[in-house]
Amino acid sequence: ASFEPIQTGMVKLEGLSKQYSTLQVAYDAAVIDEGLSEATFRIHGGEALPQNLVFNLDLIVTLLGGYDDTFENLDPANPYTIIDGTITIRAGTVTISNLIIGPST
Repeated sequence: ASFEPIQTGMVKLEGLSKQYSTLQVAYDAAVIDEGLSEATFRIHGGEALPQNLVFNLDLIVTLLGGYDDTFENLDPANPYTIIDGTITIRAGTVTISNLIIGPST
C-alpha cells in the first residue's frame, strides 16, 4: 500500500516535505513508503485530533506536538496537540513531547 501525502496536513514527517492528514497514516507511510527505522513527526498544535493510534512496528518514533503551520516552530498560542483517543504501543519505542492524550473536553 502507498500512503498519499497532502499539501497541508496535520502531521509532517521530519526531514521530508510530506504532510499527512493523520498521525497513523504518517506512521504507516514512514515504514511502508519510506522504509525508515526511525522517524520524528511534527504535529500541528491547537486542534484535537480524533484518532486511536497503534504503534505496532519495530520503529523508533518521536512525536512532537504543538507546531505552527510551517512545522518549524512551536505555536506560541497553542504549544500542545491533543490526541482525542488512545495510543497503544505494541512494538518499537515512542517518545512524546507536547501532546495531551485523552478526551478534548
